[in-house]
Amino acid sequence: MRGVFWNIRGTNKKGRNTRIMDICKEHNLDFIGIQETKSESFSATYLSSLAGNKHFCWKWLPARGTAGGILMGVDADNFDIVDWSVNTFFVSCKVMNKKDGFGSMITTVYGPVYDDKKEDFLLELRSICDNCEGPHIIGGDFNLVRSALDKSNGAVDQNWCDKFNLWIDECNLVELHLMGSSPSQTTRTT
Repeated sequence: MRGVFWNIRGTNKKGRNTRIMDICKEHNLDFIGIQETKSESFSATYLSSLAGNKHFCWKWLPARGTAGGILMGVDADNFDIVDWSVNTFFVSCKVMNKKDGFGSMITTVYGPVYDDKKEDFLLELRSICDNCEGPHIIGGDFNLVRSALDKSNGAVDQNWCDKFNLWIDECNLVELHLMGSSPSQTTRTT
């Protein structure tokens, strides 16, 4: 399964849509998860243009004002969409491969920047892991790091690192390291 997670920092920024189209075409993506869209909704024409000639199904979590927002698309030519779930901090899709019937879950997250919502975020993430059977790809912008080494200035709240690592361990997640540079984020998978 080929996919990308990208904190785009606004779908309305010049050149972003063209870059998304290029990435979909260049890498023959099966899914795309975009965080921080800063958009409340998307037209069918806009969504159709993003994946080029591929038939993607899309769901989104609207931005709140000019902040946040998630857009996620899955290639409906390769996967049957079993179920979508849109929550406070994620968009998730249960899919079944049309060729072999293999099922999996894909989740795009956008974690809160401020500490007062991080506990709710981790609880929500735990709930999707608890309710998932089979492989699960979780990626996006967690707005949490595992250690001070993951932060360019090294300044972290160790309490949040510990809680994030506990969630990763309890959900039996494995970190897939970045491949290439932008646009991608660290991906977590069960």
